[in-house]
Amino acid sequence: MILDILEEFGEKLNYTKLQKILFLITRKQEKKSFDFVPYKYGCFSFQANQDLFTLSKYNNVKSVVTQSSSNWVLVKSNINYYDQLRETDKYAIKTVKREINHFSQKDLIRYTYLNFPCYATKIQVAGDILTNDEMNYVSN
Repeated sequence: MILDILEEFGEKLNYTKLQKILFLITRKQEKKSFDFVPYKYGCFSFQANQDLFTLSKYNNVKSVVTQSSSNWVLVKSNINYYDQLRETDKYAIKTVKREINHFSQKDLIRYTYLNFPCYATKIQVAGDILTNDEMNYVSN
């Protein structure tokens, strides 16, 4: 699923954006592929993060870190990851892509904070993203 998400979203995603997209996709799954917990930047899956490092070990993805960004990048292969997914997972990915494709990273973070406030209980950057009223909503 992670490999197809990278493929669907342009073969490169910021660490945070990938976590948010994966979170939104799992919200559409009956049986969630990954578990998430509240963390510094909202919802976070330690399981998905570990899978990414394992995929990196096998040269399916690579981590590219610069001074301005940290990205997961899909390593090109001849494998069609989409065809290997269950129909319900394909639908979840396509639906989320359609819903958030125009969002900036900041918009995506804001969207997840406001729609899933229980995952925003440990956030450290909310003041940069949410208004005071929205902060009160999330806190409550």
